[in-house]
Amino acid sequence: TQLTTAGNPSWGICTAGYVCYPGSTTATPNDNILGVKCPIGYYCPARAFKAVVCPTGTYAPSQG
Repeated sequence: TQLTTAGNPSWGICTAGYVCYPGSTTATPNDNILGVKCPIGYYCPARAFKAVVCPTGTYAPSQG
């Protein structure tokens, strides 16, 4: 799954727990076209355009 995008203002609408891809029109995409829920082992702050690996010693056990 591609988790990064750049140069597209649409990612700025994402709710925490989601990653928005270019052209996303929803703040909570989950179709792998407009975006995805944040994957296990990563965290995604609001307006995320890519997932961030959890810091050493922490873990996100579920999506979102």
